[in-house]
Amino acid sequence: MTSEGARGPSLGAPMLRRRLRNLAIAALAVATSGCAVVKDHKAKITLQKTPPIHLAVIPKSVGLDYWSKVHEGATCAARQLPGVQVTWNGVTDETDVVGQLNLLNNYIAQGVNGLVYAATDATAMNEVSNGATKAGIKVVSIDSGTTPQPSDVPLIATNNISGAKLAADKLAKAIGPGGGKVAIIAFHAGSQTNDQRVQGFEEELKK
Repeated sequence: MTSEGARGPSLGAPMLRRRLRNLAIAALAVATSGCAVVKDHKAKITLQKTPPIHLAVIPKSVGLDYWSKVHEGATCAARQLPGVQVTWNGVTDETDVVGQLNLLNNYIAQGVNGLVYAATDATAMNEVSNGATKAGIKVVSIDSGTTPQPSDVPLIATNNISGAKLAADKLAKAIGPGGGKVAIIAFHAGSQTNDQRVQGFEEELKK
């Protein structure tokens, strides 16, 4: 599936510096009531090439409501960033690590200008980010990063450890001082969001 932003007149590199990071931010922050306003972010990404700029946005999976909102955000940002073309694509199941790996490598081989993606597996996708940056492709991680996270690849995501600690604290208070048994149901081991949430939840329960 492809969403294309407007292709405006040729722009110099200085005017393109915020294109990729702004698209990633809008992809995660789009309001349900309409198209969010693209704002600047501390993540520093500079796109050196002149328009049209082709960005591949790859979620963990397609079809889920959460990722549909991310798709809306990517489309929203592309409309506000002249000269940017966005391709949206992804696997149908977040556990399809090999499928996402192949998809990302295909876009690297095609020579896209930038990759915005959520890693289905933190360790397996690390080499994807490194390979893309070595090929001159700008990369931004969204929602779930890699292990390790390359210093030149910004990660735009929630603080999963803090969020999980807050959830554990609320649950402990609801159970009461008498305590009880708690079950943690992980959704996809290896995914950074999963692993960090389990980590934060367990750490808080030990207090």
